Amino acid sequence: MLDIAKSARSDKIVRCLIDLAHNFDMTAVAEGIEEAETLQLLTELGCDYGQGYFIGRPMTLEAFERWVEAGARPGQGAQG
Repeated sequence: MLDIAKSARSDKIVRCLIDLAHNFDMTAVAEGIEEAETLQLLTELGCDYGQGYFIGRPMTLEAFERWVEAGARPGQGAQG
């Protein structure tokens, strides 16, 4: 993920890509989200979905199911 929290240029690129996806009736998905600030900015820019270590580290199916059942909150990823 580009460092949109610290770079105006990166912010503009990400904003354009989200708008481009939406203009073509596509879903915007960001990957590589590692910080709460980045997730917040992407949400404000209208990004539809995100993936990354901040949201949840790689985990087994069983750990994922437990995580979802427990409320699946970003930054509180299950281990395993």
